[in-house]
Amino acid sequence: MPQNPTVYRHLAEHYLSLPHCRAIDLQFERTEQRRPVLSIANRADLIGRSDNATIHGGAVCALIDVASACAVAAHLSDYEILATLDMRIDYMHPALTDRPVYARATCHRLAGQVAFVRTRCYQDDSRDPIALGTATFMRTPLGSREQQQLAEHLNRHNAGSVPLPAPASHAGADFTNDTAHSAAVAALMPYAAFIGLQSGHDHAGRRCYALPYKPELIGNIFLPALHGGLIGGFMESCAALYLHEQAGLDELPKMIDFSLDYLRSARAETAYARCILTRQGSRITNIAVEAWQSNEHKPFAVARCHFQMP
Repeated sequence: MPQNPTVYRHLAEHYLSLPHCRAIDLQFERTEQRRPVLSIANRADLIGRSDNATIHGGAVCALIDVASACAVAAHLSDYEILATLDMRIDYMHPALTDRPVYARATCHRLAGQVAFVRTRCYQDDSRDPIALGTATFMRTPLGSREQQQLAEHLNRHNAGSVPLPAPASHAGADFTNDTAHSAAVAALMPYAAFIGLQSGHDHAGRRCYALPYKPELIGNIFLPALHGGLIGGFMESCAALYLHEQAGLDELPKMIDFSLDYLRSARAETAYARCILTRQGSRITNIAVEAWQSNEHKPFAVARCHFQMP
């Protein structure tokens, strides 16, 4: 049983009510001795590779992020704000296309202001995981004002009237969208089209990616800010697309692992990302990704990933 069933129920309900969680249709399945189990369907618009129709790592990242937060909530005695500090995902094998993906998260330790969580993603058999995730959260007690905001948000959500910032009218002055390449990206990776990823160039002519803001990308309604799982999906996508282009591949490379550090909140505005091919081998390649918003010298997240070359 959760430490405080009321707190657990309200926080889990809040996480699942967030705009991005609703957009990808995250579902709460059950709780197994303070270990929440969530699921996500392998929808056509969440496909990561059009050639094999498997779910994108970004959807898995969001699933792990929310399941992990629920696992921490199961151990809390009172309301707290949870901010993801870092996350690592090891991809074991592709998910089958005709069934949902489940995530079972376990909070191993609450240490002062930090919580440590491990998550297992699977389909038919939890002993045969498709991905393993680890995450670290920063904990901040929720004051009476924030608790009131949470209650008001849940009431608005139940009534279907949650106000969010309007979308921006353009991606940004230092980014030029390559419409032809963006269209090719959407055909290659349906998930990229779902989140609205654009491929183009920055002011120096370097390959750059943009994620124009839209309300369904929100993961924090108090700031508001972009969803942490979405940020992972955006950066994973950029890394795969960049390697596909730079190496002249006929198909998208297979991701082996993905490590992400969240440096600050990503506000409700356009996000950008740039990749660095740190090492390309005949079998394994390493890519680094940096994401920012109004100031490229102040990134909100940095990531590193390994790919298996086709």
